[in-house]
Amino acid sequence: MFVKSKPQNLRFPLQELIRQQWKHPQLQLAFIHNCMQLSLAKKEMDHIQFGKLANRCAHVAEFSFSGRPEVTPQLVDIWTCVDLVERLVLLSEFRGLFMPVRHCFEHAIKHLPEYLTLSISLAKPYSGNVMLDELLSRLMPQFFGEHANGISLLQNLHTKNKKLFIRSICELAKHDQRTMNLSHILDITQEVKNNSLPSIVYCEDHAFAVSLGILAGKRDFLHYEMWLKNRIKDIGSPFIEALLKWIEDSITYPVQDFTKRNAGMLASNPDQFESQKTSLLEKSHLTKERLQMTMDYLKPANLQTNNLVSKETMTHITELTATLRELFPQQTDGGGSSDEIDAVANEHF
Repeated sequence: MFVKSKPQNLRFPLQELIRQQWKHPQLQLAFIHNCMQLSLAKKEMDHIQFGKLANRCAHVAEFSFSGRPEVTPQLVDIWTCVDLVERLVLLSEFRGLFMPVRHCFEHAIKHLPEYLTLSISLAKPYSGNVMLDELLSRLMPQFFGEHANGISLLQNLHTKNKKLFIRSICELAKHDQRTMNLSHILDITQEVKNNSLPSIVYCEDHAFAVSLGILAGKRDFLHYEMWLKNRIKDIGSPFIEALLKWIEDSITYPVQDFTKRNAGMLASNPDQFESQKTSLLEKSHLTKERLQMTMDYLKPANLQTNNLVSKETMTHITELTATLRELFPQQTDGGGSSDEIDAVANEHF
């Protein structure tokens, strides 16, 4: 209708028609889909120009699309439009539109995941989290693998939306160990410009940060002592509890299990028993010295002025310290005695 009427000196209001929420969302989605198809078919080029819309992610010179003939200028123009991505995500919340919206994204997921990801990182929809979660779960794993544009994408994502960058790493590490083990994460953080490791080991997912921070310290990518001291001071109980759980899962439980299963070795060959027990400690990525340092920072004298440490955490430290003393009587001397911790806790609280 707009084209047939040939209005004088009036541009087709594509920007406004995408940005504004229509009274009938089904019609708006149909309109957007038709505009996308016309643009890809190079029809109505004088009127439907996604490339001239404002609020778009910048082109990344480092991206290479060689061997990908499906990546046309028209496709790039569409999926660098942040308003378009934001509107589609919002439309997915309306009844009956989730699957049609998902279908709209399929071509970009398959042929242009780089710019779709960057547009998502800049979009700020007030709803549509289910669609966003699904999109990111399909988009992000490939960039942590052998994707040709993987590192360039991650560098840009770290700059544009650091929270999304961290969230993607944490989620993949939890649910896809084959794609994202801790060693691979460390390698990626060294390749991403401006070293993205600090933003991850200081993130709010304390369980993940502890696991990565300990390995990073072992590989000398992180000043372990400074990181440990800062996290205990600034976060208190949430970080300490994650640290204590990691020590239990990675050290105390495996060593206790080994001790129970090899009681005969302790009697017949104590040197071999101690050697194998020490090897379990080394597999945890904490040396004896670093474990000792960790427990030193958890001594009551070092925590008594920290209002972020709860009495329950102090009790947990007491129990873990006693367990470590039993398992490594010649190696650990952290945490203070039970009476000492109780005295400090009573004074503190």
